[in-house]
Amino acid sequence: PQSSYTFCTWLRIESFQDPFKRLNYQPRLFSFLTDEGYGFEAYFQKNLLRVQTILPNRGSAPIVKNQTFPAEFVQGKWYHIVFTHSYSYLWGAKVTLVLNNNNEYSLSVPYPKMKEEFTRCHIGNNDDMSQPFFGQMGTIYFFSDSLSRDEIEAIYSLGPDNICNEINEGEIIGQKGADFHLKKKTFKLFFSYNPKA
Repeated sequence: PQSSYTFCTWLRIESFQDPFKRLNYQPRLFSFLTDEGYGFEAYFQKNLLRVQTILPNRGSAPIVKNQTFPAEFVQGKWYHIVFTHSYSYLWGAKVTLVLNNNNEYSLSVPYPKMKEEFTRCHIGNNDDMSQPFFGQMGTIYFFSDSLSRDEIEAIYSLGPDNICNEINEGEIIGQKGADFHLKKKTFKLFFSYNPKA
């Protein structure tokens, strides 16, 4: 996405502890990186959600910027999570977390404007598959725009058992640039995934 994106899903965290006892365990919600390792990630550090942007630094080590949202997550509890990241020349970059359509938290985190494509993309893990998310996720939506509160509320109203194909009104879900129709609104969907068996 050029200047904004939105990631949303329902999720339930089984454990913040790695059952394999790896050091520095930080389970990934998602990780979107270029071949060079630049990009953005959202991950848990204990029961707090962090966002991280990794930016190029002209011949030096990458610039890593991360922030922590103040909301504490509880194991075994379902959450509707909406994560928006946007950039504007006038007001800079902002990451907003909306939980259960009620609580909203915003942080100032650089937007990863890259010329390279994001080729190392993972949901529920990082690039080397060493930070798996232990829990459950519902349908995952990734929009190529920053959704408004009204739009977030419309998606929240679908509930946790929503299956993306049931509400798509004939468009191909998952096709890059497909339109997502809901309550007379149209969203630009980058991709969606329904992990149900």
